[in-house]
Amino acid sequence: MGFLQRILGRKKSRTTGHRAGAKQAVPAPNQDAQRVDFFDTVAEEWDSKTKLSPTQEQQLAEIIDHVGIHDGQVVVDAGCGTGVLYKYLAPRIGSKGRVFGIDASPKMISLAEAKFSHDHRFSWHAGSVEKLIEEIAPEGIDRIICYASFPHFADPKLLLQIAAKALRPDGKLAIIHLGSSEEINGLHAGIGDSPVTQDTLPSVRELAVMAQEVSLELSVMAQEVSLSVQTSQEHPGLYFFLGASLKRS
Repeated sequence: MGFLQRILGRKKSRTTGHRAGAKQAVPAPNQDAQRVDFFDTVAEEWDSKTKLSPTQEQQLAEIIDHVGIHDGQVVVDAGCGTGVLYKYLAPRIGSKGRVFGIDASPKMISLAEAKFSHDHRFSWHAGSVEKLIEEIAPEGIDRIICYASFPHFADPKLLLQIAAKALRPDGKLAIIHLGSSEEINGLHAGIGDSPVTQDTLPSVRELAVMAQEVSLELSVMAQEVSLSVQTSQEHPGLYFFLGASLKRS
């Protein structure tokens, strides 16, 4: 049983399944608020219910290594939840690095702050990930990481566009799940009557096409930036997309 199902104690519905890469439904006007309420509700149990096995922890550490985070860099943890990535990012950013943890759920952010407020390299922010990335961008962003969060953005193409523009030259956007799109979409579909039931993850192939479309749209808008696919891997137990922001002089 998937971890979200364990949190809610609900059985998988046979009538709400989504194929891998299915188009995300247009959210109802209040769906974002309902999604925030959902994650606020499960926040207290999140760490215990989503605890990774030692093998998964090692796998995630190796993926983060591939993202290429260096001393002194600025990282945005987009959809940070309760600060799951803290243990992976803290030793990689050096004494002068910064991490901005952003999540739409105030309760998730409150728990992250309670755990990690001792580390002043990290700051935690509740609100719109897209808007806060745009606010942070003038300071310079080297890496944006979406770990287990990408399906929950109402407009994934908009997030790609904002990331491409906000990143420094050669900055990177990483989208990571410890499960394939089929596995993640099946997990969400099985929750039942929930705001995240229709939150779908495109396949890495579809995501690469989306990145190409974003680059073309930015070009049409006379933006001197594109999002280049560097890595795209997907198989049972792993989803890893890495894109680089290329600035044209």
